[in-house]
Amino acid sequence: MTVDVQHAANDYDTLLQSRVNSGDTPDVFDAEAGTKAKMYYDYAYDWSNDTEVLDKFNEDAVNLGKDDEGNVKSLPWTYENMGLIYNKDCFEKAGIDKLPTNMDELEEACKKLKDAGITPFALAAKETWVLGQVATHFMIDKDKTAAETVDAIKSGETAFADMPNWENLYKFLDLAVEYGPDKPLEVDWETSENMLANGEAAMIHMGDWCQSTLDSFNPDANLAFLPFPVAPVKMMQLYYPPVTGLIL
Repeated sequence: MTVDVQHAANDYDTLLQSRVNSGDTPDVFDAEAGTKAKMYYDYAYDWSNDTEVLDKFNEDAVNLGKDDEGNVKSLPWTYENMGLIYNKDCFEKAGIDKLPTNMDELEEACKKLKDAGITPFALAAKETWVLGQVATHFMIDKDKTAAETVDAIKSGETAFADMPNWENLYKFLDLAVEYGPDKPLEVDWETSENMLANGEAAMIHMGDWCQSTLDSFNPDANLAFLPFPVAPVKMMQLYYPPVTGLIL
């Protein structure tokens, strides 16, 4: 048996939808759990009665792959963490010995980095998915789970304006623009990772999926995760997004 694996980093959704629309649907393909995965449930295999397979997975993860009728239409295959990734050597050079835990401290860190001749941020603003992920950090209420937050929005119980940290999304974007490259909307994901790995920028937003790319740019880069300092008060929050679904 021959397995043909195709990968598209930037245009994956467009290419997948084009293949589905033309009747050339792949036998197995990846889709983010939630709204995106549900777009393909009409073409997906129903795993609901395959208990031998389903028993291999965490129940909460399986539940993320159900359609509105409760049928299991996708299988989980990974959890991914995302947040700010920072260059520890850049922070040390700038004299930052304590990680920022709120927006004010993040701004102070940016000032120190700039004074040290280091670009504080290299946000991959050219990628719409990066900006969407950034917004997620400011949506989740620490008193609720991600699912509870989504349910509260859908039911009308919570509005975006009511989210405790929502206003700080714009504060963060202002900092990313003020302390980022001159043309932030031209920075793609590869450029941001290259700048971080080689010490040209101190922070990016990305997830653990970028490890191999960072290693290819600089295997000796001294990097770590920095939980998003979403609030004006001292509170740290690292977002764990939904399980990525595998549609068959």
